[in-house]
This record gives sequence, C-alpha cells and structure tokens, in this order.
Amino acid sequence: MKTLLTQLSIATALLGIVAPAYSASISFRPAGQQLDSDPMNDLGVSVGQQFTFFLSIDTTGLSSNLKSFTYRITRDNTEILLEVATITPEADALFTRNAISDIPTPPSLTVGTVLYEIKPGETFAPDSQLDFATATYVVQPGLVNDGLADYQIELIEAIDEQDNNITSQFVTSQTLDLQPVPEGSSTLGFLALGTLSAASTLKRKLKPSQKDKTTVLN
Repeated sequence: MKTLLTQLSIATALLGIVAPAYSASISFRPAGQQLDSDPMNDLGVSVGQQFTFFLSIDTTGLSSNLKSFTYRITRDNTEILLEVATITPEADALFTRNAISDIPTPPSLTVGTVLYEIKPGETFAPDSQLDFATATYVVQPGLVNDGLADYQIELIEAIDEQDNNITSQFVTSQTLDLQPVPEGSSTLGFLALGTLSAASTLKRKLKPSQKDKTTVLN
C-alpha cells in the first residue's frame, strides 16, 4: 500500500501541469522540500528526533461556508511513531470532531479517518484559514531513504452549508517522505517557520477558546 501511495503522489505531481489550480486546500506543515530526484517532497530527520506537524484547512476561493470536512492521515509507523495529537483551541471552538477509524494496515501503516462538523451557531467562511490540529512524532530506528511516502493527508469529503459536495474545489492531498540526515547536521532549520506560524490565521471572529483536546488519529 505504501508503494501505491507513492505512485499516486508521483502521478499527481506529473499531472500537475494540466490539473486545475485550486486555492482551497487541506495541508500540513512543514511541507518539506525536494532532496532527491523524485517529485515527492522530503524532510530530513534523525532517529530519536521529535517534531510536529501542523494540520490546516483553507477555504480560499470557495463561494459558501464550510459545513464539514472528512480527512484521512496515513503514516508509516516503522519510520515515525505518533506521540501526541492535539486539536487546536480555535478548531475546537468551531467544530465537533468525530474519530471515524484508526486502522493498522500491514505491513507498517496506520490509516486514521476523522470528521469535523461545524457547531450550531458557528460558521467557517470562504477565504478563511485554520490550523485545526497538531501532531507530534518521534523518528524511529526504521528510518530509511526508500523513496516511499511516510506521511500523507487526504481530504475525503468537504460539504458546504447547502449540503453540496465541494471536495473537487480543494487541493485534496499532500505527501511527505522522511529521510535520514548525517549525524550532527541541523535537521530542522526550516521547521522553525512552521513552529513560528503555529497560531491559526482566521479571517473571522472566534468565540473564546476552549481547552485543548487530544487524539491519536493524526
């Protein structure tokens, strides 16, 4: 399955020159950068290192409020192991979160699916951006530069307040390959940008934040 994820990611990159350009998206930071010849982005890390992904939803270019979205995270437990995942206070103030599944998939993947639904009286308008979760991982001894996807987010479904399926208006996936770097190297210099921008950017007023909630699905 990991090979299939990689093949789909490469095919998407190769077809990108003819695909429609969308502004709305689901994504994570750090996005990494190309460190080798394949089209997939890479992130240089070291065994034992701890790092954090920031998961974001962006409704730029949509014409109606977002009512719900369902996403899937696929991760390779051989190379990274989830330590803690936290729903941001901003997201918790707006959305109800429902964990649909968290399924181990041989030989080493885990696939988690999560649904976010807008709370009564709240709205998530077009042209808004929100960091809706953070997920902290520890790099495992199985880390290897195999050219295969180690972390992927996919938008499965997005519904607007008129109950229209608007998934096709989003960039729906992002994939990352983790790679070992020489011992003593500065592996996460470019992670600082992601860390500094951990706070959500929301172009609307939010209610007072509620307490963080923790999950195991990101």
